[in-house]
Amino acid sequence: MANIGYGTLLQHSTDGASYTTIAKLDSIGAISIGDADDVDVTNHDSANGHREFIRGLVDAGEIPFAGNWEAAASQQTVVTRLQTGPTSTLDYLKVVFPNSLGTWIARGYFKSMEIDPQFDDKIQFSGVYKVSGKPTFSVP
Repeated sequence: MANIGYGTLLQHSTDGASYTTIAKLDSIGAISIGDADDVDVTNHDSANGHREFIRGLVDAGEIPFAGNWEAAASQQTVVTRLQTGPTSTLDYLKVVFPNSLGTWIARGYFKSMEIDPQFDDKIQFSGVYKVSGKPTFSVP
C-alpha cells in the first residue's frame, strides 16, 4: 500500500535531545541522504579512450520548507537562528515520516527565510536548511 506525506513533521533542536516541530508547514522539500561528486581520474593509460571516475565527497544538500506564517514560537526560532549570524555551532533538524515510516536527522544551519505577504492570499513563509555532514536515516 502506498503512503502519502500528510503528517510529516519537520523539527528543530539546538542540542539534539529536545526537538520542536516547526508549525504550520504545508511543504517540506526532498530529503537527501547525499549526492556524491564524480572525480575524474582519467589518465594517459586509461583503457580504450574512456574516462574513469571514482566517487568523491558527498553533499547531503538542502531542505526547503514552506508554510502559513502565524508567528508561532517555533517559526520565530528560525528567524532567531538566522539572526545570530555566522557561528560554528550547528543545529539539528529531524524529519519524522508519518505511520512510523522512518526518521531522518542531520546537523546544519538555517540558510535563509522569507515571509511573503500576499494581498489576497495567505501570508506564507519559506526557508532553507543547509545540511552539514552525514545525515542518518532510520527505518523501523
